[in-house]
Amino acid sequence: MDQIESNPGVPIRAIQEELQRKYEVSISGDKVFKAKSLATKMVVGDCTKQYAVLRDYVLELQATNVDTTVKIQVESKTNCNNSTRQFKRMYVCLGALKKGFKIEMRDFFGFGCNGIYPLAYAIVESENTDSWKWFWECLGDDLDMHANSNFAFISDRQKGLIPAIAHIFPCAEHRYCLRHIYENMRKVWRSTEYKEHLWNCAKATTIPEFETLMREFISYDVEAYAWFMKIPPHHWARSHFSGRVINKCTGPLTPTGERLLQANISSALQYTARWNGVSKYQVKGPWHDQHVVDMGQMTCSYRKWELTGMPCKHAIATINEMADCNTLFWIIL
Repeated sequence: MDQIESNPGVPIRAIQEELQRKYEVSISGDKVFKAKSLATKMVVGDCTKQYAVLRDYVLELQATNVDTTVKIQVESKTNCNNSTRQFKRMYVCLGALKKGFKIEMRDFFGFGCNGIYPLAYAIVESENTDSWKWFWECLGDDLDMHANSNFAFISDRQKGLIPAIAHIFPCAEHRYCLRHIYENMRKVWRSTEYKEHLWNCAKATTIPEFETLMREFISYDVEAYAWFMKIPPHHWARSHFSGRVINKCTGPLTPTGERLLQANISSALQYTARWNGVSKYQVKGPWHDQHVVDMGQMTCSYRKWELTGMPCKHAIATINEMADCNTLFWIIL
């Protein structure tokens, strides 16, 4: 009992070994499992009985967290004479988190346990399309999201999530976590060359550059190329992303943002910009790097400016040519 209380997750094997060492008896794993289950119930209580006080928990949450949303869904009744109902799902969005998100309202959602800003969570019967649809309907109600909302999502392609997002938010962008794509790839193709090919293709900012890198991939390994092309590039390749999901902060840059900006400023010193009519400039640099910057539209044919919201080296070279460096920070979106 004491061992279970101090360490509820103690493995069955460890308990068997302790009994063998202390009492010199050998007990089967099934008997140890049953004994552990009984001891756990005595220490933490019967889990099934906790459902009876679930609504009390909800009322406490809402009383201590203003504007908190909690939704509980139960299984459909199979017996009309049964007075109890079976728990199915629960959705929670704390009021303070909801308010904070609405104030900043970045059009971006990520999935995982290490999110930058936790927003809502749910307990469901299983991870499937139906439960994901229910979750997004609940969150959509909380955040006033509609079918035509231009949000972007990033995930590791959890089961059922892809069709759920496509159904609830057909206008949204759904990007896939490249690290998880690589982990799946590594099960078959383990060498570092494959990783380098993948990341180079993913980081390309223009479609022609992406296609050139993918042709190199074909020459390296046709089977690996075919595997990647089963995943639509607009889900994982930067060259195929739209530019609407960018950093919209209006205050000081983050340390990472400042570091990236200073790197771009340094790189821009190697480039020259020449006016090319109206608001466009032709920018040239080392290794035949040449792009067109449109200051009126705040775009660059390199596309990194649109994708990140931060002026690239070509844009900064243009700003230097315009001799108005004070506009640099105004241009950062």
